[in-house]
Amino acid sequence: MTFTDYAENELKKLPNTKSAYLYKQEVIARMTARANELVESGLTDNKVINELIINEFSDIEKEYYERLKKKKKAAKTKNKSSLIALGIVGYVLLLVGAFLGVSFATGAWDKTWLIIVVGILGAVIAGLAGGCFALFAKKKKMAVFALLIVIPAIAALAYVVLGLIGLLAWHPGWLIIVASVFVDFIIIVGRLVISSKKEVEDEKWEDD
Repeated sequence: MTFTDYAENELKKLPNTKSAYLYKQEVIARMTARANELVESGLTDNKVINELIINEFSDIEKEYYERLKKKKKAAKTKNKSSLIALGIVGYVLLLVGAFLGVSFATGAWDKTWLIIVVGILGAVIAGLAGGCFALFAKKKKMAVFALLIVIPAIAALAYVVLGLIGLLAWHPGWLIIVASVFVDFIIIVGRLVISSKKEVEDEKWEDD
């Protein structure tokens, strides 16, 4: 059996596409190159060479689908990155448009710049929260850490915004950030208590 016959037989279930055709040609070329390496190393029995090569390339169909899967994943990641970049640009343009529109309509240029500040800070916090939850989505026990990051970030944003517009005094307004840290502390303690109770229940169940 030639390498071409082997590749055609093993990959006969592949779809009739350009990528499948190119893959078949690549496999045949790799098998031929490997056979030449064996010949150069001193092996002259063609039957033995063919058996060795076929054993080395026994999972070519699986390899094709693994490559296809990686290619689709890479394309999906690329498209996602492009959408994120486009969304960021669109969001910035929206903020600028809102800032200019409100500024020209009200003439309150000394205050409307807060639209940009709040918009950017809000986007940063939202991105931070989304990133944390995405990272810990597969580990639900770790999801609490995302909350521990987001709470102080929101408190800091509220402190800056409320302080700039005069609804909150800078002092003692900073206590809002301290309060957010205290909330984090309560969450951590609560988490530890729940974990401790669970361990006790597990030990009791094992004893029973």
